[in-house]
Amino acid sequence: MTETEDTPTLCEGDDNDDSDGWDEMEVSGEQTTCLFCPSQFLTIAVALDHCRSEHKFDLLELKTKYNMDCYSFIKMINYIRLHKPDPHIITESCVALWEDDVYLKPGEMEPWLMYDFDDLGSTPSTPHYAIDGKTPISNNINDLQRQIYELTLQVREKDNLLKSAMQDMAKMREVTKTIVESGDSKVSLPTSVASVPVGYDNEYFNTYAHYGIHHEMLSDTVRTTSYRDAILNNKDVFKGKIALDVGCGTAILSMFAAQAGSAKVYGIDQSDVLYKAMDIIRENNLQDVVHLIRGRIEDTPLPVDKVDIIISEWMGYFLLFEGMLDSFI
Repeated sequence: MTETEDTPTLCEGDDNDDSDGWDEMEVSGEQTTCLFCPSQFLTIAVALDHCRSEHKFDLLELKTKYNMDCYSFIKMINYIRLHKPDPHIITESCVALWEDDVYLKPGEMEPWLMYDFDDLGSTPSTPHYAIDGKTPISNNINDLQRQIYELTLQVREKDNLLKSAMQDMAKMREVTKTIVESGDSKVSLPTSVASVPVGYDNEYFNTYAHYGIHHEMLSDTVRTTSYRDAILNNKDVFKGKIALDVGCGTAILSMFAAQAGSAKVYGIDQSDVLYKAMDIIRENNLQDVVHLIRGRIEDTPLPVDKVDIIISEWMGYFLLFEGMLDSFI
């Protein structure tokens, strides 16, 4: 038998058949279910675009915001699958809600965990799609769309900063003009906070409207127990007195003051978290002592003309971090 006869003949179509089979395996693979709705997609890349456009959930933004690594990504996916939160709860939280290592525990087969999170935001070295095998387009379009989106966010942020700076400059010119024209060193000027419309502070107060930041503060054992001990170890100071809790948040200090024997405690906060605080007060049967008021301390009238004691978590920063020293004075 000749060498030619010993060697099996290779069909020209073998390579193409293998390639076709491989393509079918990719297409028929397990579909990826959206993190927030029942929609399913052939690839995670398409699922990410869906989450960004339909649910305003941008994974790249979260990666930057929370300085996430692959472990944090795994925790986040398991957290979402377990608790099924609304997207805005995650995107608007000031802290990552999935830091507990319990979310590293593997569960059911999850295609999202196969995603190469570390490469998110980096430019792929090879294109996924091409025209006639020569001109890549899909990745370039996706990259350009992402860059446009990120640049739009940057421009929007800078516009807001510029608008704020222009408003500050206008106020400064007005104050300077008043001082120069009056020639009186005793001229009365508007206070720095009370003169600001409530709507101007909405963004600031909204940062305290979600549970994440309050959970972080209450979980700080040293911080919380220090406030508690300072109040409960001085019951003789609080007994029978009227106390005011400024920026009360979840009303934890208001409850400490009530436990210390205060006759009445008024808690005031402009944030929506105040409504949750009302539930907490009722659950602890302190509604007869603690009275919560929604508003800013600068322009919200109190039920009493004066109080005996003022407490606030801000005092831990000597009121300087929040820029509220003048409000207390």
